[in-house]
Amino acid sequence: MSDLSVNRSEEKDLPRKKNDGAREKFWRHAIARQIQSGLTQAKFCEQEHLSLNSLSFWKSVLRKKDREQQSVTFEKEQPADLPAFIPVVVVSVRRNALS
Repeated sequence: MSDLSVNRSEEKDLPRKKNDGAREKFWRHAIARQIQSGLTQAKFCEQEHLSLNSLSFWKSVLRKKDREQQSVTFEKEQPADLPAFIPVVVVSVRRNALS
């Protein structure tokens, strides 16, 4: 089996701790392979002997985790002394005045 292939028996051997990085890494790798394969999720899971429900679950969990990390990163990058909104004044310009 190549380095890029994944299968259910490998995933079953991983520890079941909630914050375990190996399990997250396994599923990130599987999701990336599914996308690269061009196969539907169902076909990919069948081919790799993975649970479709598990793949869907982990896609959802990792998508949420990535969004939260991006949000935290964005908040950290915002200088505290700058306002969140900048006031804008809309001015009407007459066309005759421009000519």
